[in-house]
Amino acid sequence: MGSLEATDELARLTHMNKDSYILDVGTGVGITPCYLAKKYDLKAVGVDINEKMVERAKDRAVFDGVSDKVEFFACDMHELPFEDVAFDVVICESVVAFAHDKAEVLKECARVTKVGGYVGLNETTWLTPDVPSYIKDYFYNAAGGVISETQEG
Repeated sequence: MGSLEATDELARLTHMNKDSYILDVGTGVGITPCYLAKKYDLKAVGVDINEKMVERAKDRAVFDGVSDKVEFFACDMHELPFEDVAFDVVICESVVAFAHDKAEVLKECARVTKVGGYVGLNETTWLTPDVPSYIKDYFYNAAGGVISETQEG
């Protein structure tokens, strides 16, 4: 979870290559799209609900020299602002677990994926409602402090 090794495995499983057009849902500061654009020479879009994260992601793309290959937008993952069948690959890394309506997010990911494309998930979940507070604090901070009370636990 949360490593570029996990991202590489997700890229392998979704058959990414230089011709892939990908969407990273819950991009945060844009590490994944920038990394994939450099490694595979592909075009990528990253979306995040937090406008500050999107601004940081745009800065990262400039710093990493991939601003011509990567775009970032602020939006809610429950309502992706893209046409149907727009992307070859849609990936989510450690973000669907925080969605209010996980099924709706997965439907949206499938909706914007081309026929024959891939939706790749690298998600974390806990199996018991009794989660120690230090773990809740870790995920709260890892998500940039954007988890609401209804999403915790």
